[in-house]
Amino acid sequence: MLNKLKFLIIAVIIFGINGCLGFQNNSQEKIQIPAEEDTLTKIINRNKIIIGVESHSPPFGFIGEDGKNQGLEIDIARYITNEILGSHDRLQLVPIFDASKKVQLLKEKKVDLVIARMKDTPPLREEIDLSENYYASGIGLLTLKNNGISQWKQLIGKKVCTIRGDLYNKKLSRFGIEVIDFRSFNEVYLALEEKKCVGFAYDNTVIVGILRDSQWSDKWHQGLPIIFGTPWGMGISKGDVLFKKAVNDAILKMEAEGFIVDREKKLNIPPTEYALERMKRAKEIEDLRQISTNQVPKINQRSFSLTDRNILIDGSKTVFSVVYPIAQQFMEDYPDVKIAVGISGTGIGFEKFCEGELDISNASRAINNQEQRLCAENGIEYVGIPLALDGISVVVHPKNDWLTCLTRNELREIWHRDVIESMSNWNQLHKSYPNRQLIVFHRGMNSEINGYQDVILGNFKGSRKDYIPNDDNILIEAIANLEGSIGFVNFASYQKNQEKVSLVAITNNRGKCVKPSPESIADGSYNPLTHELFFYVNKNTLRENSAVKAFTEYLISPENNSIISNVGYIPLTPETFMKQKEIFE
Repeated sequence: MLNKLKFLIIAVIIFGINGCLGFQNNSQEKIQIPAEEDTLTKIINRNKIIIGVESHSPPFGFIGEDGKNQGLEIDIARYITNEILGSHDRLQLVPIFDASKKVQLLKEKKVDLVIARMKDTPPLREEIDLSENYYASGIGLLTLKNNGISQWKQLIGKKVCTIRGDLYNKKLSRFGIEVIDFRSFNEVYLALEEKKCVGFAYDNTVIVGILRDSQWSDKWHQGLPIIFGTPWGMGISKGDVLFKKAVNDAILKMEAEGFIVDREKKLNIPPTEYALERMKRAKEIEDLRQISTNQVPKINQRSFSLTDRNILIDGSKTVFSVVYPIAQQFMEDYPDVKIAVGISGTGIGFEKFCEGELDISNASRAINNQEQRLCAENGIEYVGIPLALDGISVVVHPKNDWLTCLTRNELREIWHRDVIESMSNWNQLHKSYPNRQLIVFHRGMNSEINGYQDVILGNFKGSRKDYIPNDDNILIEAIANLEGSIGFVNFASYQKNQEKVSLVAITNNRGKCVKPSPESIADGSYNPLTHELFFYVNKNTLRENSAVKAFTEYLISPENNSIISNVGYIPLTPETFMKQKEIFE
């Protein structure tokens, strides 16, 4: 990335060239025609970037309860500002309350850049310049979780709510979907409540915002693959070549670092294939200091076809990291097959699977008795197949020098529901430990880490309720900043953050203190917290859908061991692999 000094040098060169192009009149008097100062030079001179952002589109750009701008695109704006001026404090945000003003603000030079979910379309490019694409959106379906809709083809002949005048209404109609368009979101919400339509088809990023409200997310979800994808670009004034280059370089560096993919996780935005693919392409650039826009080819959005050659997968966030890259490779080998992989958690994944909504359910534990009964009630037959190994890892602050090994009983003492008051400080666990507050972190209710509760306590209901839930990334950051904290994460998450937290050994069944490692997890000596990662396949779709059968065989290939190791989990032993093959066959 060009630094400020380099930008100033470029600006001086440009001004020098412009000065050489002055005109002379008859009196030989030189008349300098002042060149309009380019945007990049203005930014450098004022030491500030002015960026227009949306104010009403959570979680992408919105005003939080504290009155400050928040969201994915706000974080992107800060990143770009830091890249160009060396500090995100040099950013001035201009909230955009009216979408029609985005282009006007640029043309009137009231902002330098607009980052506001702007779809990259030919008409827009006629009015302004657009940056390198950095994100994308398409059409999703907001629908009830329990209505059995798992494929777009199931909507043929059914009524679907939309907003009047939406660009994709005609395309949906051509698929045989009965579109009922309304003038406003309020009318749509009322129609959904009154069951006048089976769902709401609209921009998937808007639906993500709707589902942030628990009144919707408790019963509704966005369970179908996104269709009609369109990439986004950042708005730039026409002809701002240097500034556009600086923005594009920042975008590609940001993608190569995985910034957008990471922010999706932290903001609870469902992971998008587009962002992951952009990250992969950007990482292939050998020298990020030499980036040019044409080095990253445009990523074609796959059009979703209403065919039987589609595979729906959901469930464990842990198993997602293994299955997703394998699914990507499979779709490259079989481009007529589309695979959608969700991350709703093991428990919710099983619920969807046993209600017939999924072809495959990813799981970080074996299916339990209640889930087995639900599958049986709905006539869902299945086969569960081991995929890899994981070790639930106990982590603490790196300065915690008093905790080296915990017994199963001590883990139970820390976590049991009856110890909230009697186990609030470390010296209550052991007199030799310091009189310091014991702060407990843990993943959410639907997390596969709840398997820890099954092993230590017998069930999740036996656990204390004052733990602080979050995903692994945020949890590790919190533990790294609180000396008295303790938490449980996947071994893969620990491996990616070894410099931030410390592992605690666990007394195994033979009374030996053992820390999780690829070796101790593979040989079973790290017990009782080693467990298998599974995927469960609906037997009916396995028989009837050739794509599901082919992908299942693809999943259990030993060639995937490198993918499993790369994401931080442990491949199956040869003996377990042979049993896995026998289960499938």
